[in-house]
Amino acid sequence: MVDTDTDFLTLQEAALILKKSVQTVRRLVKNGEIPAQQISTPQGFHYLIPKDILRHNHRPAHVGLQEEKPIP
Repeated sequence: MVDTDTDFLTLQEAALILKKSVQTVRRLVKNGEIPAQQISTPQGFHYLIPKDILRHNHRPAHVGLQEEKPIP
């Protein structure tokens, strides 16, 4: 069984860390740019992202590296 409290992050938690939207993180997972486990639930499924992927900065090259530009 997966220990979700210590080993993995939800899409929401990963999005907060990466400073991206949940939809963007989901897209990166679906495209294979961020590895994740797909967990079945009675309502469908959800993704769990290994914490060590983000902890060791194994991020897709374009995630989190863009400078934020002020809105004019």
